[in-house]
Amino acid sequence: TDKTYQPLLDDEASIVAVEQTKEGKQIYAAKLSGENPQYIMLNVNSAEAQVFNNLLAVFPGKSVSITSKDKKDTLFVVKVTSKQNLSKYYIYNQSTNKLSAFG
Repeated sequence: TDKTYQPLLDDEASIVAVEQTKEGKQIYAAKLSGENPQYIMLNVNSAEAQVFNNLLAVFPGKSVSITSKDKKDTLFVVKVTSKQNLSKYYIYNQSTNKLSAFG
């Protein structure tokens, strides 16, 4: 059975972006409007969604986006943006649970 999640949003919140698997087949998170980035997890079944959800805890109050990944779902390129719109890129290795800045 296909179950969909319909978040309840107040009059001041709206969805401004979505995170989807790199294959584009599944949306796993929605970013809400507001001064501090907030996300609603819609699906945590994919490896990408699980990594994304874990990274939200590592970077509270920042925008997080997975920009690329390898075919084995081991290495992920992650973009993290601060309130000042400064972006930093990281490589996350899911096998070793290590996050390395680059760029």
